[in-house]
Amino acid sequence: MHGRNEKVGFGLLAYKVDVQDLFLEQFSNQFPGKYKTPTGWDTAQEIVEEIPVRFSDKLFFSSKLLHKVNVTRHGPLLYQSEDSGVSLAWVGLNQAQSQVQNQAQSQVQSQAQGTQRDKAKGDSDKKNKEGQGKETKQIAGKTYIEAVLDLNKAVDFKSAEEAISTYYGSPFSVLLVDKSGNCAYQQAGTIPLRAKDAAFGAHEGCLLAPGWTGGADWTSYMNFKDLMKVMNPAGGYFVANFQDFKPEMPLNTNLYRGQRIASILQAFKGGVANRPGLPEMAVLQGDCQAPLVTLVRSTIHEAMDKSELIDTYQIAALSALDKWDGSLSENSAGAAVYECFLRTVLRRVLVPRLGNMTFEYIERYPSWTKFVESVLKEKSTAWLPSEERTFKNFVITSFGQAVKELRLSSGSDEASRWKWGDLHKGDFPHFVQTVYPGVSDFLAPLLSISAVKLAGDQDTVNTTDGAAASIATAKRSQFVSDSGSTMRMLIDMSDDEKFYQTLILGQGGQMTSNHRFDLLPVWLSLRPYPLAFSPASESKICQHRLLFTDR
Repeated sequence: MHGRNEKVGFGLLAYKVDVQDLFLEQFSNQFPGKYKTPTGWDTAQEIVEEIPVRFSDKLFFSSKLLHKVNVTRHGPLLYQSEDSGVSLAWVGLNQAQSQVQNQAQSQVQSQAQGTQRDKAKGDSDKKNKEGQGKETKQIAGKTYIEAVLDLNKAVDFKSAEEAISTYYGSPFSVLLVDKSGNCAYQQAGTIPLRAKDAAFGAHEGCLLAPGWTGGADWTSYMNFKDLMKVMNPAGGYFVANFQDFKPEMPLNTNLYRGQRIASILQAFKGGVANRPGLPEMAVLQGDCQAPLVTLVRSTIHEAMDKSELIDTYQIAALSALDKWDGSLSENSAGAAVYECFLRTVLRRVLVPRLGNMTFEYIERYPSWTKFVESVLKEKSTAWLPSEERTFKNFVITSFGQAVKELRLSSGSDEASRWKWGDLHKGDFPHFVQTVYPGVSDFLAPLLSISAVKLAGDQDTVNTTDGAAASIATAKRSQFVSDSGSTMRMLIDMSDDEKFYQTLILGQGGQMTSNHRFDLLPVWLSLRPYPLAFSPASESKICQHRLLFTDR
């Protein structure tokens, strides 16, 4: 969940359908700016964007930056040569906003027209004019901020639905609850529909498409009334972006977390009395169960049993894996072996094929472990590196390399000292390092919070993603975490005072603030942090109050 008011609680999660495509444009050599379309040649629009520069008025050489952008019917050009270019179609551009507004306008008009048809012939001219007034009502599309602001003002599910009905940005899933125990799921945002000749259907682009044929063009966008909406499911809960509502609309998301959450909630059966409460949900938020532990164990055992190609270190590692309970806790040796093996398999399969692009694949495909799972399950020799001939030898040598890297990364040959948390550490860089990367070498220890031992990984409910550029290497830095969940929230709609919110660092961003990272120990220990919701509770704990005036 993201928040609540006196009547409604809500949560928002990115609905990761394919909302951007790349088109190859064909330009004329003789006529600059002319590009080919299905109906002939058209002229690319040239836009000059002014980028304000802070303090530029005090500089003698420039007051602003001018950036020229060429735009085709698909969108802005990301690359252009003399006779070709690559344009981007994305729902965040103005075309999508206009389309959503037009659809909303058409819906209001059709409703008004339907009302007029249903009226009796004896209606007065005054009432007819009222109907015409509805017909010309203007519908404005909403940005994300505007939609969330209106969502905060919702008093029931109907007003919450109205708040997001004209949102035109990248789609998201909305979860709603109220004080009566009802829950609802609603999709919102802009989802493009592609032409019938699109390679992967109406909801997926994937490949660079020729822009001059029109075969992969976006023909329209899904209407809000056609987006998925479900009220009060039989199980009494939703797992966002996990229910297989529309198989023809694939999601670029990690399904392991949804599978784990659903399996735990399904275990609570027997009616209202056996529903999970806030304590159980707090435990679920910190769950670190590895999804592929059984597969990894069986694959390694099948390859190594009766093999003479293993040493004492590999035997110790396999023993740690066998004794492991499957939880990726920071003190687990089995977790360290498991993670190092998965990364080794990934690198040995992809790096010979993708080279330096391997890290980009990992970054853009959050379920890279799903690919590793398919390699281990299918046991196909097609994915093996050139030096391997059998899948069994591939597993043995991969496990041997993983153990060697684990020994080097941990600085110890003893399996008892291989701790996942000693390898898997989180970095929280200060924004100054992003703006001025050159200062990071000597100011990083002062500005940032680094080397925090973390449990979990990219597949666990307690998400701590690995740094994509590091996973593709065989160095200690491959285990560094640079992203993950940053907030946990627990809400009981039946009791206004049961409101818990924990941020991974704290409420303050200032260097000297006592609250800069005071919530980090609370986060790591999985303790829900209570917040005041009612004005009475807030006044009891308030230490300072910031007042804004117009003076």
